[in-house]
Amino acid sequence: MFCDAILSEKLIDDRTVEHVWDFGPAKVTARGVLSSDGKTMTHTITGTNPKGEQILNVEIYKRQ
Repeated sequence: MFCDAILSEKLIDDRTVEHVWDFGPAKVTARGVLSSDGKTMTHTITGTNPKGEQILNVEIYKRQ
């Protein structure tokens, strides 16, 4: 399913990137942070869904 959204991307520093999706009634921010050794990335997603409810999701990726 596709929908209209405004997406902005911002490089915070050498290891951090932030994405913001604005769907009108819903807004989601995702921040990816790469560890200093380059082996782990933490991806944190926050925002509100179309019903105005808070969302929070944290994903951790490890290089094998």
